[in-house]
This record gives sequence, structure tokens and C-alpha cells, in this order.
Amino acid sequence: MAKFYSIFFLLLLTIPSIAAPAGTIEGVITDKATGETLPGAGITLGPGNVVVSDFDGNYYAKLPAGSYNLIVSYISYTTLKVDNVEVKAGETLRLNLELEFASFTLDAITITATKRSSSEMAMISSIKNAGMVVSGISAQQISRSQDRDASEVVKRVTGVSTVADRFVVVRGLAQRYNNVFLNGASTPSSEADTRAFSFDVIPSSLIESLEVFKSQSPELPADFSGGFIKIRTKNNPESSSLDISLGAGWRTGTTLNDYTSYKGSSADVLGFGASARQLPNNFPNPLNSKYTADQRAQYTRELNSDWSTSTDKALPDGRLSVALNTSKKFSDRVTLSSIAGINYSISKKALEISNARYDGWDTQNDAPSPHSQYTDEQYTTEVKAGALANFLLLVGQNTRYEFNNFFNQISKDCATLRSGVDYGNNYKIKGSESLYSARSTYSGQLSGRHLFSGKEHMLSWVAGYSYANLREPDRRMITSRMNDDPESEYYGRYRIMGNDANRTFQQLDEQAISGQVDYLRTLHLGGYTPTLKTGGLLEVKMRNFDAREFVYDFSRSLPIGYYYMGAAQMFSEEYLNANGTYLIEKSNKSNSYDAGRNIYAGYVSLKLPLGEHAYVDGGVRYEYTQTTLDSYTSDGTKSVNLNEPQGDIFPSVNATWNINERNVLRAAYGKSVNRSEFREIAPFVYYDYDLFSNFEGNSNLRNAYIQNVDVRYELYPADDDMISVGAFYKNFKDPIEVTFFETGGQLQYTFTNADGAYAYGLEADLRKSLDFIGLKNFMLIFNGTLIKSRVTFAPGGVERDRPLQGQSPYLINAGVAYRNNTNKLSANLQYNIIGKRMVTAGQPKQNPQDDIPDAYEIPHHSLDFSMGKRWGNFEVKAGVKDILNSKIVVRQFVDFEYNGVHYKRHEDMRSYRSGTVFNFSIGYSF
Repeated sequence: MAKFYSIFFLLLLTIPSIAAPAGTIEGVITDKATGETLPGAGITLGPGNVVVSDFDGNYYAKLPAGSYNLIVSYISYTTLKVDNVEVKAGETLRLNLELEFASFTLDAITITATKRSSSEMAMISSIKNAGMVVSGISAQQISRSQDRDASEVVKRVTGVSTVADRFVVVRGLAQRYNNVFLNGASTPSSEADTRAFSFDVIPSSLIESLEVFKSQSPELPADFSGGFIKIRTKNNPESSSLDISLGAGWRTGTTLNDYTSYKGSSADVLGFGASARQLPNNFPNPLNSKYTADQRAQYTRELNSDWSTSTDKALPDGRLSVALNTSKKFSDRVTLSSIAGINYSISKKALEISNARYDGWDTQNDAPSPHSQYTDEQYTTEVKAGALANFLLLVGQNTRYEFNNFFNQISKDCATLRSGVDYGNNYKIKGSESLYSARSTYSGQLSGRHLFSGKEHMLSWVAGYSYANLREPDRRMITSRMNDDPESEYYGRYRIMGNDANRTFQQLDEQAISGQVDYLRTLHLGGYTPTLKTGGLLEVKMRNFDAREFVYDFSRSLPIGYYYMGAAQMFSEEYLNANGTYLIEKSNKSNSYDAGRNIYAGYVSLKLPLGEHAYVDGGVRYEYTQTTLDSYTSDGTKSVNLNEPQGDIFPSVNATWNINERNVLRAAYGKSVNRSEFREIAPFVYYDYDLFSNFEGNSNLRNAYIQNVDVRYELYPADDDMISVGAFYKNFKDPIEVTFFETGGQLQYTFTNADGAYAYGLEADLRKSLDFIGLKNFMLIFNGTLIKSRVTFAPGGVERDRPLQGQSPYLINAGVAYRNNTNKLSANLQYNIIGKRMVTAGQPKQNPQDDIPDAYEIPHHSLDFSMGKRWGNFEVKAGVKDILNSKIVVRQFVDFEYNGVHYKRHEDMRSYRSGTVFNFSIGYSF
């Protein structure tokens, strides 16, 4: 298309050239910092006179002699003005334009340019010129969808999916195998029970670009095997403006339906309701037997004693975003740009969940053996409030400074009402959980980049600080039981006893300080020009975790009818006294832990040209880590003190062959590591109400080491088209997995090392304009991944052949995008599915009737549609998310033989539908 437009406009330009003496202007447009050519740039030479740079960044125009003011428009750059260009009759003016992030002077021509990465063309160019296997998505493509945060955006990238709507899975590998940097610095984890960055904290409107590196390189951290994800937030607006957007959402099964909630705080609407639910400052620690019954009752009365629920109609979801974009040029050498914004959203979701657990399979009767089967009515209100303030200072042509700040607050207020049967104890069950959780995340980076001697020397650095916390104050769980045995105290009516009512208070604080320096130098060895890269990283992470658990003590002097009351009456102030009921503490020393990890890293690599079209980029990275943890065993009786230093060398090599301007072949090898996360090695036991099971850490976990091999072929048929096909292989030593185990007749989750594993697969990516079949302004987007994985075990065990925990066998993202720049209309249809993946590894046994089967998440088809229309500064967007509303299912599969006959059966542990969401928003730019 670029060449077509070039020829078309050149034909137009020949008309005036007949009547006047003509000259020629030509050149190439490149990025000064990287030397990359910039295809698709439009050069306006006057009214109706426009040419477009071709795939290699070349442009050409024949013009009547005279003086011209060139305007260069490129969607990934700010508009360029090139003044006083003299075209002389019969002569050719060669004008090469090197676009950089600063202002500089070329003879009598003043050029002003600032690099961007927000466009789709810029992203394709970045992928093409990268020395590694990388995939990505730009702000331009994000704007065409209705994705609200980074967790939804990242699913559009080749080989990427999400878990629990916020954790990223790359190439089917669980979230633990990924690493995330935000604006060049590591990100904190606000999750108490998993090693992952929660992608839902970053609104999609603030993302400049998102790249997923899939092959290792010395300048990247070694702790990833699925993908290293680099997110850049916006900091360089094209012009000064004030953008405001208001949106609303309607979820089927929720909006305007009955919605149950517990009494909250006035600060809940802003996501800061945790402070109103915290333990009072004067609350004893611990609340043990040294306090009298009267004192315990008094302290219990100081807590919120309102256990009542209310039912109202759920209001539609709401969203607000405001962004202030500024750009100030102080001189020809100094420009300051900034983006400041706030984002707010509130959404409600009501789910009806079938929830079950099984004791294996009854092989004699060929029937499931349920341990418990429940129906959960779950009502979740989620609030997201965030702010961003990013600054970019350009000084001269060789220096830039960035100061990026990002804060986000996310709260979830969840009420779960449970009913069903506990077959293990022959009880009918009624229960509830009230859980308010709040996560705060701050990430700040100060960075700089400096060019010396043209582009032959480059020094870049970044200093980062991040903080994350998790607050789960006053989590309340209560269970009442009933059975049909006339001899039982639970006969006929639901009754609360013993530890059936409890409250927990949990908090986590994590800080990370990091600094990184990178130096690049082009060497001149005769006619040979290799590039040397070296640098180092220092990262310090610190975590503090504390949880306190309480249960209600019931005095024998209470009337028998008391135990059959509802929770709101039982725990009202009327009964909170020495002769009634009060809290007693069940915490032990394992409920708290302090952990830290220091990483000291250095690397060196060399990019070696192999002729004009190929190069090899390889080197080594050394990482020294020191991991510490101080806690106690799960029973609180024995201290656990870990201090584990570890030094490792990680070699890697990336080879690239630019067959021609449209064909690229890559191959890569790298060694990587997967380190245990703090929670995984902490012995703390946490009860998950949704899974009605405990999670316990394992302080004996070992690091996993992975050998990675990649091969990929890339084809660029046109400026904004891309086709790639690749293959990969990974070999794991000591992979870390989430597994079941049985204790006291109950299932419990923990983290263990398997002996080994391997995974291999194919992936394809297609972004193709459909102009060639007459569908102007349409683009087809498809990416898919096929994966095969297996875990290997030591000889002689009873383990079954199975895939790696968390591994998906396939992932598919497909879509059709329509964009008409003339009438400012866009539409997007997107489809996503991930294959059946194991969420938890089971526990094989010699007797299949006692076997604990593996648990899998069944494929869930997702189809979204969105469209937008702009009139001047006014824009309207509408969309439908999860049109199919297919059921989300977690299932156990049973494979056994009985009386010589082979059987395959399954049993559903968890299933629900999340509802279809209709979104509408209006925006205006001032």
C-alpha cells in the first residue's frame, strides 16, 4: 500500500512538472538512536503533494524548482516540520532525516522530532528490528478494543492468556514463569499467595506499548522462561490537551438484579475501606488467656458487631478517566512533556457457583464419591482508582530524562452465601464469607539516556522504587450445620458450634528498590563493526506479612436456642459479654513472616555482524541472589530461618538473518531460572473459602532451571502487515508446581518440585490487511500456539503421565478490525480460547479408588465486539464483552480399570457463568 500511494501521488506531481522546470528530492527516514528505517511516513510537500516512505524508509519526489516547507507525518512520531528546503531545476537534493527524541539543526533546516511506540506500524517495526524473539501490542491496537486494563490487553499477544482475570500465562506456562518490568524497573507483587504481578492494576488507556520477550538475552533478567513483559506507560503526548471519558456497563445476571452485601464503610466507594475494618490500635496482641472473660468481651465489642446483610438492586458499572497532556518547548534544545491522569471504575458481579470436592471415584459402582457439594451465591463489588504522572525532558539531541509515577488502588468487597451438603460428616451446610480486600501499588522510576559520538556510544540508566500492600481486614466466615439423625445435636435445625464462626485480619507489605545501568558501544575494527553491550542490576525486595485468627468462644450458660439464631443476632452486643460469647485468638507464630531477596547481576554481550544481512548477539549474565525468610513451622513450635545465597551463570545467544527487506529468520538459546516466591516457602497455612481448602508453603523448595531454544521465521508483506511462524523447546529441572495432598481426611494445597519436565510447541502470528480481497480498511489478526508438555518422575513411583501444572495445550486469539480514518469509524471483533490446562496436580495412589485426580480448567470460548466513532473532539465507544457467556469449569478426570474394563470419567469441581457485559462510553478532548 505504501508503494501504491507513492506511485499515485508521484503521478499527481508530474502534472505541474510539465509547466515548470523540475528538480528532485529524495532520502531515507531513520531513527537516530537505533538506525532503524521508518516505513510509511507521509511527507507533505504542499497542497495535494504527498509522498510516503517505502518499507525501507526511502522517499522520492519530483517537484518544480522552488522553496518548500516539508511536513513529515508518521503515526509513531510527532509531526515534523522541515523548513526552507530548496529544490533546484535539474538537480537532486539528497535529504536524509534522522528522527530522534530531541531537536537538532541540519544546515539551515530545523527539525523537531520525538520517538513514539504507540502505533501498530511502530510496533511491527520494533519487532522486525529486535534481536530477540518478541511479540507485542501497541496503544493504537489497544484503543480499537474495549479492554479496560493490562490483563485484558495482554491476551491479544501471541501465546499469551490470563488466569483469574489478572495473572499472565505465556506459551501456556503458569504465571510464575514470567517476569514483568514497568517503565524499565521491576514490579512488586501484591498477592499474598502467588508469585505474579497483577496486571489488572494498569488501565489500558495509560499503556504506550506492551512487549513480550520470549527468548533470553544477557541484558534481560534470568528469572523468566515463559515471557519477559515490558510495559511502558504514556509520557509523551502528541499535543497539549485535556481528555475526559465517562463510561457505563451492564452485566447480564447482575445489573438491576437482587444484590446482597454486608455493611461497609463510606470509604468503600473509593477503594479505601480497609482502614475502617482494621483492628483498633489498642487491641491486644495476642488476645490470650492472660485477659479475663470480661476484658475479652470488651475488646470484642470494639470490633464491628454488625453481621447483617442487605439486598438491593445492583446499579450499572461506572468508569471515569481524565488525562491532562502538556508539551512545552523552552528552547530549540529543551522540551518538557507530561501526562497526568486519574482513572476510576466501579463494577459489580453476581455469580452462582457450583462448588464440589471429591474423595476419588467409586469404581465398584462407577459413580463419583463427593466429599462435599455446595452452591455459592457470590456478590463482588470491585473498585479501581488510579493516578499517573509521567514527565519527559529532552535536552539537546543526545539526552533525555524520564520521571514516571504510577499509583493504583483496587478493592474487592465480596459476600459469599453457601448452601449444600458435607457428605464426609453427614451434614447439610449453610455458611457465608464476608471478605474485603484492598491492594495498593505504587511504582516510580527516574531514568536517563545519553548518546555520545553520534549513536556509537549510548548510556542508559534507571532507578526504581515500588511499594505494594494487601489488606484483608476482618474476614468473617461462619458455618451452620444440620442433619437428619434424631440423636444428633444438629438434628432438624441449622446450628453453630465450636470453631464455626471466625474472623481473620491479614496484611502484607512489599517494597522493592532497583537500579540498572546499560552501556552500548559500536566498535570499529577495520571494516568490522561489532556492538558491545554491558551493564548491571541491583534489586532489593523486602516483604512483611502478618495474619491474626480469632474464633468465637461460646459459654455453656447460653440458652440452647442461642445456637440456632442467625449470625446478626448471635454476635450482636446483647450477647457479647463474659457470660455470652467473645473472641479468642487462634494465631500462632507461623502466621507471620519476614522475607527478602537481593539480586546482584552483571552482563556482557557482543553483537557480531555476519556479512550485510546477518548477525549473532550473544553473551553471559551472572546473577547472585540471597534469599532470606524468618518464620515458624505451621504448628508454630519450631523456627524456620532461611538464608540461601546462590550464584549462577546464564549464557544466551540470538542469531538473526535478514534474508531480505521482508523476510527474517531467527534462532535463540538461553538458560533461565525460576525462583520460589516468598509465600511458597513460608510455612503459613491460609484457608481459601472458595476452594474450602488450606494452602501451605514449603520451605524445602528448590529453584527450577530451564534450557530454552527458539526458532522463528517472520514475513513482512507490507508496511503494516506481519506473518510469523515459530517453534520452541524447553527443558525443566525441578519445576515448581501447585499440588494436592491429604491431611486429616481433608485436601490441602502446597508447592512441590517435580523431578523434571519438558515442553515444546509451535506458534503463529498473522496481521494482514484485507485490501487484497476488496475489504478496504479491514485487518485480520490471528495468533495461535500449540504446546505439548510432560512431567518426568523418578523411576519406581506411582505418578501418572501428565502435563506440566499450569500448562495449556493450545491458545488462540483471532479478530477482525475495521478502521476508516476518513469517517473516524472503527470496529473490532475478537475471539479468545485457551486449551484445557491443569490448575492443580493430584496425588496418585496404588488404589485408584483413593486416587486424588488432577484438576483442569476446561476451555472457555470468549467473543468480544467493540466499535467507536469520532466527531471532531467528541468520541463514542460501545461494545459487548463475553458475548457467548460460556461456562467456566474446573474438572477432575478419572482413568481406571475395573474387572478388565477401561473407564474414563470426569467430575466437575467448580462451574459458573460470569455474564455478558455491555459497555458504553463517551469522551471529549479539549
